[in-house]
Amino acid sequence: MRNSVFDRAVNSDGIRKGAGVDDILKEFITEANDLVAGLEENLVRIEREPQNRDLLNQIFRSIHTIKGTCGMFGFGRIEKVSHAAEELLTKMRDGQLPVTPESINLVLHATDVIRQILLGLSQGEAKEPAGDDGQLVQALVEAAAGRVAKFEVGGAAVSNGGSTASEQSLRVNVEILDLLMNLVGELVLTRNQLLQLSQAEEGSPYIG
Repeated sequence: MRNSVFDRAVNSDGIRKGAGVDDILKEFITEANDLVAGLEENLVRIEREPQNRDLLNQIFRSIHTIKGTCGMFGFGRIEKVSHAAEELLTKMRDGQLPVTPESINLVLHATDVIRQILLGLSQGEAKEPAGDDGQLVQALVEAAAGRVAKFEVGGAAVSNGGSTASEQSLRVNVEILDLLMNLVGELVLTRNQLLQLSQAEEGSPYIG
């Protein structure tokens, strides 16, 4: 069985003797995106199953794997964000902190950042796209210390300790979003069909 880039990262000789750096980078991006997709799905699940220790361990291993491998390429942004998220997950995994929707929301924002960085890399960027993740990293550190943590996303405040009406953020399950998009598409098709029928009737010689 072919070892993944994450497996080969443990042995730097394996990296140098194997495929070229560009090929390994592409492989890293592909596998990291798969990990992030699985992470987001499991994070949504653990909000509903906060006592599921196996699921929490799986989430921890995924973020730990991303953190441990990105250093091989010098991806400092991913490393800092994933490390801060890992510290918070460690406290929850060890039972030092409860698994709360607010804390999981912070980790979800961390995966959002990682996904956006991977997107930039997949578009041919030689290095990570520029970005300031200081507020998010600090919020994760504060949450791991058991303190209320806040940071802003697009001007909206996000907190691990509750939010006011002006600070609330909305996250929609991907499956629900896909369903809504399909419904909108069907409505547009139906509207177009009705318009075509209406135009055909107006131009009919039998309607006078």
